[in-house]
Amino acid sequence: MYQGDWKRGKASGKGKFSWPSGATFEGEFKSGWIMGFSTFTGSDGDTYRGSWTSDHKHRYGQKRVDNGLVLGFR
Repeated sequence: MYQGDWKRGKASGKGKFSWPSGATFEGEFKSGWIMGFSTFTGSDGDTYRGSWTSDHKHRYGQKRVDNGLVLGFR
């Protein structure tokens, strides 16, 4: 389920998408795509915060696993 800004019938701007599993994605959308700086939280509690483009992780980001370990990505 998506909650947030829309433009021309597509998710655009700030928003949050939630799955039945409990996973969430919160951040920036453009023309229905995940774009910009955003955070994905998996149903297992792991999070990835960083840059996204066309629904894919892009360049810089940080993954934090449920036990507190932080991994950096470029």
